[in-house]
Amino acid sequence: MSGAARPSFPSLVIRLEEVDSTSNELARLLKNGAPDGAAVIARAQTAGRGQQGRAWHSPPDAGLYVSFSKTYEGPPAGLAFAAGVGCATALRDACGVPAGVRWPNDVVCRDRKLGGVLIEQAGPGGMWIIGCGLNINHADFPPDLQHLATSARLETGQVFRLQDVEDTFFDRMSQALKRLEEQGFPAILREWRRLDRTTGQTVRVGARRLEAAGVDEQGRLVAISGDRFEIIEAAGTLVWGAE
Repeated sequence: MSGAARPSFPSLVIRLEEVDSTSNELARLLKNGAPDGAAVIARAQTAGRGQQGRAWHSPPDAGLYVSFSKTYEGPPAGLAFAAGVGCATALRDACGVPAGVRWPNDVVCRDRKLGGVLIEQAGPGGMWIIGCGLNINHADFPPDLQHLATSARLETGQVFRLQDVEDTFFDRMSQALKRLEEQGFPAILREWRRLDRTTGQTVRVGARRLEAAGVDEQGRLVAISGDRFEIIEAAGTLVWGAE
């Protein structure tokens, strides 16, 4: 393990060979006094987590597995959307992949997951942990993920230097978080909508199939149900397309 102080975001980077989850490790570090803006990066995760308790496939040296802390007093949707914009923009700029975002926190390409964001509260005082997993050099996926996931390597035929992707990630994430702080959620929502891959997609909510019509000004999913619009505030049992 190594640590290196930095003057700006991230304020501290902890690098690990392997960890259960970068978010779990960062939570432990925050309890022991790690500063706001600290980040944990691992070459592999043994218990990486996605939404709804799903496992995140994290083989060694294949992806960017990073969690960072952020103090933020606004609604969680602001952080989630800013993180999604940062991830998608980083993949577009570092890997040349036409990455987009899908509500609430997927990063996608051709309707397949290229990455994801997990936002968790780290305790009182507005401290949050933002976990990001980006599929970069995965050559394949387990059978149950092959029709759901993709990677920058599979999309482009290229193998990428993870340090270059990491540098771009922190730069684009810093820009997105700064925009959120200085201009508020409406500015981030405009960026998110430019990258939106949600609108027009089929979504299953329980046993019902709906058509996504985008997100409203609060970041909630708007879906078409028969001849009316329906607001969906939390992902819950929501499943996209053929997932």
